[in-house]
Amino acid sequence: MKAFAINPLSCLGVTSLELANNLLTGFRDTLYEKVSDGAVISYLNLPAALTAIIFVMFPAFLLIRIIVRHLVYKRETQEDQRQPDKGEEELTGNHIRISISSILVIVYLFAAFQYLYTAKAASFVEKSMDILAPHVSENKGLVLRADYRSIKDSKGYFSLYSELRNLEKEYSVVLPEFEPI
Repeated sequence: MKAFAINPLSCLGVTSLELANNLLTGFRDTLYEKVSDGAVISYLNLPAALTAIIFVMFPAFLLIRIIVRHLVYKRETQEDQRQPDKGEEELTGNHIRISISSILVIVYLFAAFQYLYTAKAASFVEKSMDILAPHVSENKGLVLRADYRSIKDSKGYFSLYSELRNLEKEYSVVLPEFEPI
């Protein structure tokens, strides 16, 4: 009987790939879970989300500003008593403000991307169903609309997307350009 040697780097690589896949799948599901609400609603949610981020980040920003002021005051009083070493790294308020601002910008960009992409995905489905409406039966149109309104994750969206693309080929119509992530 052969003994199997487990390579730690191989395990780390497989684990990293699984984690990345789970994060990407979760991110994809988050993008598509609000598609069924429609394009207009997604656009209207963006200002509310950005405002909510401001209200969440403002107290954190104030707390960090107070901590920085306290550290600067403490450092100034210590400098009066002794000279700091040349190799000693100083914590400045600018470093912390830049870090917080960077995090805030990243959160804003992520929220904006999420809402704009969701609106684009919903707009594609709505326009496609309108273009296909004269070509499909009334029952098929109702099934498409029901599938659209019941999207909760990326699997549901990709299923509807492929159905719309198949109908595009079947009826030789041109649907809007859109490629899902």
